[in-house]
Amino acid sequence: MMKQLLSLVWMLCSTADALRCLHEINNTLVLLPCGSDDDMCATAVLQASVHGYHYGPSLVRTCVPSAYCTDREQIVSYTYAVWREAVSIQCCNTDGCNSQNVTYPDLHTENDLMCYTCNDVFSPICNMSVRCVGYQDRCMSGHVTNGVWSFPVRACVSADGCEAMARLTAHHALRANTNVTSETTCCDTSFCNSAGTLKLSVVPLLLGLIGRVVY
Repeated sequence: MMKQLLSLVWMLCSTADALRCLHEINNTLVLLPCGSDDDMCATAVLQASVHGYHYGPSLVRTCVPSAYCTDREQIVSYTYAVWREAVSIQCCNTDGCNSQNVTYPDLHTENDLMCYTCNDVFSPICNMSVRCVGYQDRCMSGHVTNGVWSFPVRACVSADGCEAMARLTAHHALRANTNVTSETTCCDTSFCNSAGTLKLSVVPLLLGLIGRVVY
């Protein structure tokens, strides 16, 4: 009995010290403790487009690892094969601070940048051209592993997306969990991510990574 009481006291004390963030449960905002001392509170808006079908936007309030955060709002966006995804994320580190509004990321307005992308998801052939949209102002060349398979990645990506991937590769636990193989390589002129001009490096599905955390 004494052991159980001590365990309960320890649990209550550790929970009391944890950062508490807003979560939406059944359309009601609830303040809940984060599961790690490394977590921060976040507000995020996620939306996606696949083969022209639009999903979202979805507003999420939750805890996220600090490796996903900066001291400003980020817009992480990419076009990879038939997928387009974008997330706006704003982090903070005081109890209940993630009540703020964030920018809804644009996935429809084409810009002047064109990049190479892969002909299909997980395809080893990446010679298809694609026009970037919204905040996507970089071309990316990368490499990713998926179990026993390894394949190249070419994509349009936002500058914040390149910076986010660089931070993730420096975070050992997140790097292992998301199949990152090395640092991200990005460039800012059309078709600069061809196989002949860039060394292969990192990651696809930039928003898939953050999406797995915020959902």
